[in-house]
Amino acid sequence: MPSIKNLPPAAFIANRKTDLIHEFYTSGDSITISFYDNGSIDGDTISVLLDNKIIVDKKELGLKPITQTISIPQDA
Repeated sequence: MPSIKNLPPAAFIANRKTDLIHEFYTSGDSITISFYDNGSIDGDTISVLLDNKIIVDKKELGLKPITQTISIPQDA
C-alpha cells in the first residue's frame, strides 16, 4: 500500500472529510480568491484544488494574503 505522500493529490483529498462552508455564484469570466491566516500565524498551510487540479499547493498562510485569479469557462 503506498504512503499518503505518494498518492496523487486528488486521491489524498478524496479520503479527507470536507465541509462546504460557502457557495458562490458569479456571471463574470473570472474570480479572485485570497487566503490568509486570521488567527495566530502558526505555520498553517493550504492547498486548493479546482476540478481535481491543484491551483494553490502547500502555501503557508500569513498576514499577507495568497491571491489567485481563476478563469471561469463559459458554457457553450
